[in-house]
Amino acid sequence: MDNAFLDMLSVLSREIKDIHHRELSATPTAPKPHTPDPYDSSDPLKLNMFLVQFKLYFAATPSLASNEDKVTFACLYLKGNMFAYFQPELIDDAADSEWLHSYSTFVQVLQENFGVFDATAEAKAALDQLKMGDRQHISKYNMLFQQHSVLVSWGPAAFQHHYYQGLNQGCTPESPEDGLPRGGH
Repeated sequence: MDNAFLDMLSVLSREIKDIHHRELSATPTAPKPHTPDPYDSSDPLKLNMFLVQFKLYFAATPSLASNEDKVTFACLYLKGNMFAYFQPELIDDAADSEWLHSYSTFVQVLQENFGVFDATAEAKAALDQLKMGDRQHISKYNMLFQQHSVLVSWGPAAFQHHYYQGLNQGCTPESPEDGLPRGGH
Protein backbone atom coordinates (compact mmCIF):
# COMPACT_ATOMS: atom_id res chain seq x y z
CA MET A 1 0.00 0.00 0.00
CA ASP A 2 1.21 3.45 -0.67
CA ASN A 3 1.97 5.93 2.10
CA ALA A 4 -0.61 8.50 0.95
CA PHE A 5 -3.41 5.99 1.38
CA LEU A 6 -2.14 4.96 4.85
CA ASP A 7 -1.80 8.61 5.88
CA MET A 8 -5.36 9.34 4.72
CA LEU A 9 -6.63 6.27 6.60
CA SER A 10 -4.81 7.40 9.75
CA VAL A 11 -6.28 10.93 9.50
CA LEU A 12 -9.76 9.52 8.94
CA SER A 13 -9.39 7.25 11.97
CA ARG A 14 -8.33 10.21 14.18
CA GLU A 15 -11.29 12.28 12.91
CA ILE A 16 -13.75 9.52 13.79
CA LYS A 17 -12.25 9.22 17.29
CA ASP A 18 -12.44 13.02 17.75
CA ILE A 19 -16.08 13.09 16.68
CA HIS A 20 -16.90 10.23 19.05
CA HIS A 21 -15.06 11.97 21.92
CA ARG A 22 -16.94 15.27 21.28
CA GLU A 23 -20.28 13.42 21.27
CA LEU A 24 -19.47 11.74 24.58
CA SER A 25 -18.37 14.96 26.23
CA ALA A 26 -21.44 16.82 24.92
CA THR A 27 -23.84 14.33 26.53
CA PRO A 28 -25.40 16.08 29.52
CA THR A 29 -25.00 14.38 32.86
CA ALA A 30 -27.97 13.84 35.13
CA PRO A 31 -28.25 16.40 37.92
CA LYS A 32 -27.25 15.23 41.35
CA PRO A 33 -30.30 15.73 43.58
CA HIS A 34 -30.00 17.49 46.92
CA THR A 35 -30.66 15.09 49.78
CA PRO A 36 -33.80 15.88 51.78
CA ASP A 37 -33.55 17.67 55.11
CA PRO A 38 -34.15 15.53 58.22
CA TYR A 39 -37.55 16.01 59.88
CA ASP A 40 -38.50 15.63 63.54
CA SER A 41 -42.25 16.42 63.51
CA SER A 42 -41.86 19.48 65.75
CA ASP A 43 -43.78 21.54 63.17
CA PRO A 44 -46.61 19.60 61.48
CA LEU A 45 -46.91 22.34 58.85
CA LYS A 46 -43.49 21.34 57.50
CA LEU A 47 -44.46 17.72 56.81
CA ASN A 48 -45.64 18.48 53.27
CA MET A 49 -42.35 20.23 52.49
CA PHE A 50 -40.53 17.15 53.78
CA LEU A 51 -42.61 14.87 51.54
CA VAL A 52 -42.14 17.10 48.48
CA GLN A 53 -38.36 16.88 48.96
CA PHE A 54 -38.63 13.08 48.77
CA LYS A 55 -40.90 13.18 45.73
CA LEU A 56 -38.30 15.27 43.89
CA TYR A 57 -35.40 13.15 45.13
CA PHE A 58 -37.05 9.90 44.04
CA ALA A 59 -37.88 11.37 40.62
CA ALA A 60 -34.20 12.21 40.12
CA THR A 61 -32.90 8.93 41.56
CA PRO A 62 -34.08 5.95 39.50
CA SER A 63 -32.12 3.54 41.70
CA LEU A 64 -34.72 4.13 44.43
CA ALA A 65 -37.61 2.74 42.42
CA SER A 66 -39.05 0.08 44.72
CA ASN A 67 -41.45 0.93 47.52
CA GLU A 68 -39.22 -0.76 50.12
CA ASP A 69 -36.20 1.27 48.99
CA LYS A 70 -38.19 4.51 49.22
CA VAL A 71 -39.46 3.71 52.73
CA THR A 72 -36.00 2.70 53.94
CA PHE A 73 -34.42 5.83 52.46
CA ALA A 74 -37.11 8.11 53.93
CA CYS A 75 -36.69 6.52 57.37
CA LEU A 76 -33.04 7.60 57.34
CA TYR A 77 -34.27 11.21 57.51
CA LEU A 78 -36.69 10.82 60.41
CA LYS A 79 -35.65 12.24 63.77
CA GLY A 80 -36.99 12.51 67.29
CA ASN A 81 -40.56 11.37 67.91
CA MET A 82 -41.08 10.44 64.28
CA PHE A 83 -38.15 8.06 64.30
CA ALA A 84 -39.19 6.70 67.71
CA TYR A 85 -42.66 5.93 66.29
CA PHE A 86 -41.27 3.76 63.48
CA GLN A 87 -38.22 2.36 65.28
CA PRO A 88 -39.78 -0.77 66.87
CA GLU A 89 -40.85 -2.16 63.50
CA LEU A 90 -37.62 -1.13 61.82
CA ILE A 91 -35.68 -3.12 64.40
CA ASP A 92 -37.97 -6.18 64.36
CA ASP A 93 -36.95 -8.38 61.42
CA ALA A 94 -40.28 -10.24 61.71
CA ALA A 95 -42.32 -7.02 61.41
CA ASP A 96 -44.53 -6.97 58.36
CA SER A 97 -46.55 -3.76 58.56
CA GLU A 98 -47.96 -2.58 55.26
CA TRP A 99 -46.08 0.73 55.50
CA LEU A 100 -42.76 -1.16 55.31
CA HIS A 101 -43.65 -2.31 51.80
CA SER A 102 -45.68 0.58 50.43
CA TYR A 103 -44.35 4.13 50.21
CA SER A 104 -47.86 5.56 49.75
CA THR A 105 -48.99 3.79 52.95
CA PHE A 106 -45.88 5.08 54.73
CA VAL A 107 -46.78 8.65 53.66
CA GLN A 108 -50.35 8.11 54.85
CA VAL A 109 -49.08 6.95 58.27
CA LEU A 110 -46.85 10.04 58.47
CA GLN A 111 -49.73 12.37 57.60
CA GLU A 112 -52.17 10.73 60.01
CA ASN A 113 -49.76 10.72 62.94
CA PHE A 114 -47.58 13.79 62.38
CA GLY A 115 -49.39 16.03 59.91
CA VAL A 116 -51.79 18.88 60.48
CA PHE A 117 -55.19 17.73 61.72
CA ASP A 118 -57.14 20.10 59.45
CA ALA A 119 -54.82 21.58 56.82
CA THR A 120 -57.50 23.85 55.36
CA ALA A 121 -58.37 25.38 58.74
CA GLU A 122 -54.67 25.82 59.54
CA ALA A 123 -54.09 27.51 56.18
CA LYS A 124 -57.06 29.87 56.69
CA ALA A 125 -55.76 30.80 60.15
CA ALA A 126 -52.26 31.35 58.77
CA LEU A 127 -53.61 33.62 56.01
CA ASP A 128 -55.62 35.57 58.61
CA GLN A 129 -52.46 36.11 60.67
CA LEU A 130 -50.00 36.62 57.80
CA LYS A 131 -48.45 40.09 57.93
CA MET A 132 -45.56 41.40 55.90
CA GLY A 133 -42.73 42.41 58.24
CA ASP A 134 -41.33 45.96 58.17
CA ARG A 135 -38.06 44.85 56.59
CA GLN A 136 -39.46 41.84 54.75
CA HIS A 137 -39.18 41.63 50.98
CA ILE A 138 -42.47 41.19 49.13
CA SER A 139 -41.22 37.99 47.50
CA LYS A 140 -41.06 36.30 50.93
CA TYR A 141 -44.56 37.51 51.74
CA ASN A 142 -45.79 36.22 48.36
CA MET A 143 -44.14 32.83 48.95
CA LEU A 144 -45.79 32.46 52.37
CA PHE A 145 -49.14 33.63 51.00
CA GLN A 146 -48.91 31.12 48.14
CA GLN A 147 -47.86 28.30 50.47
CA HIS A 148 -51.02 28.71 52.53
CA SER A 149 -53.46 29.75 49.81
CA VAL A 150 -53.10 26.54 47.79
CA LEU A 151 -54.93 24.72 50.59
CA VAL A 152 -57.91 27.09 50.62
CA SER A 153 -60.83 27.25 48.17
CA TRP A 154 -61.76 30.93 48.28
CA GLY A 155 -62.89 33.08 45.42
CA PRO A 156 -60.60 35.75 43.89
CA ALA A 157 -62.12 38.57 45.97
CA ALA A 158 -61.39 36.78 49.26
CA PHE A 159 -57.81 36.02 48.19
CA GLN A 160 -57.30 39.63 47.14
CA HIS A 161 -58.73 40.90 50.46
CA HIS A 162 -56.44 38.64 52.53
CA TYR A 163 -53.43 39.45 50.36
CA TYR A 164 -53.78 43.22 50.76
CA GLN A 165 -54.75 42.89 54.43
CA GLY A 166 -51.28 41.53 55.23
CA LEU A 167 -49.20 43.96 53.17
CA ASN A 168 -47.35 46.88 54.69
CA GLN A 169 -49.09 50.21 54.09
CA GLY A 170 -46.32 51.48 51.83
CA CYS A 171 -46.18 48.29 49.79
CA THR A 172 -49.17 48.06 47.49
CA PRO A 173 -48.83 46.75 43.95
CA GLU A 174 -50.27 49.08 41.30
CA SER A 175 -52.88 46.55 40.19
CA PRO A 176 -54.26 43.37 41.75
CA GLU A 177 -52.36 41.30 39.20
CA ASP A 178 -48.99 42.78 40.23
CA GLY A 179 -47.54 40.57 42.91
CA LEU A 180 -50.77 38.80 43.91
CA PRO A 181 -50.00 35.08 43.94
CA ARG A 182 -52.57 32.73 42.50
CA GLY A 183 -54.29 30.70 45.18
CA GLY A 184 -56.94 28.12 45.76
CA HIS A 185 -57.99 25.18 43.65
